[in-house]
Amino acid sequence: MKRIILFWALILAFHLVSGIQINEIEANPEGSDSGNEWIELYSPHEFSVEGWKIMKNDNKTQNLIGNFSGFYVLNISTQWIINSGESIYLIDANGNIVDSFVAFNDSSNDGRTWNQCNGEWIFTNGTKGNENNCVSVEANITNNTNYNSSITNSSIQNNSSPPISLSLNSPDSVNSNEEFEIELELRGLGDYSYDIKTFIIDEEIISESYNSENSIWASSFYYIENFVEGPGDSDEKVRMKISSDYVDTEGKFTIYARLRRSGSSDYIEESREIEIYYSEESILNNSTESVNSTNNTLRSSKLTGNVVYLNPNNDDSKDIKSGIIYRSRNQKIREYSAYAFAGFCVLIIAFLLIKKK
Repeated sequence: MKRIILFWALILAFHLVSGIQINEIEANPEGSDSGNEWIELYSPHEFSVEGWKIMKNDNKTQNLIGNFSGFYVLNISTQWIINSGESIYLIDANGNIVDSFVAFNDSSNDGRTWNQCNGEWIFTNGTKGNENNCVSVEANITNNTNYNSSITNSSIQNNSSPPISLSLNSPDSVNSNEEFEIELELRGLGDYSYDIKTFIIDEEIISESYNSENSIWASSFYYIENFVEGPGDSDEKVRMKISSDYVDTEGKFTIYARLRRSGSSDYIEESREIEIYYSEESILNNSTESVNSTNNTLRSSKLTGNVVYLNPNNDDSKDIKSGIIYRSRNQKIREYSAYAFAGFCVLIIAFLLIKKK
């Protein structure tokens, strides 16, 4: 009996600590897509993918073989990944979904790829077979609390065009449990598509924005891609709310709006102060809406097996426009608890071995 316990404890501990994940995806490389698309997996430990596969949202698959440690790159010999609204799933030998990247877009015919950085997906320069380029991108969001932009309009428009201006109008105060709406006045847009990002920050981003195209709330960490088309002027609105992890937030904060030309890293910015107060009166209504939204999502899914990170507590968010699932603070806590359990199993094994001697 002890041997059986030891065997299954070892298996469980190894599985929990292995930590295989989808790490990077090149869906739209520079030049021809055929033969140049690839998907990268990562595991910090030796891992066997015999019998595993990569599946798309149309249920087409690519089989995986062999063992690896570190980076595993699946080079695809044909044009296989769709550049708009694609989903990629990592399926184990038992048919379970281990990791996923859902409904992402890659409209840029260049060397940029989708990189997984600490549970979030970032669109940045590709790092095929190497560590992802996460530090410089994340520093721009989480480490810079000043956000005073020195970037000028000339970087997102033709120099011969009139200056682009961005004005932000928001409520003076909002309930942390209720949705609210902000207004954006965009003037002097060029003949381009533009992305917008609106967010509230308190050391880290605490807000979500509504993706009207996919009818889903998403972290304000990301831009809304192709939000408005130029040329000329445009008045737009964005629905926002405080993330579920921060519903008890109170005080004065700063709300920001950033406008960039699609595909560019430069932006212009406008900000203003906003007061957030906490009230429990609308919690029940918001919870009911969240449950209904999640049930609709589950009913529309064509997949079977273990669909991860869908729950009525809104612990998961998606990238605006791309529908990218990422892990919130609560989700990360739940995941790390698996590692703690693995450590507990190792301690039991050690105890039983010592006692046997």
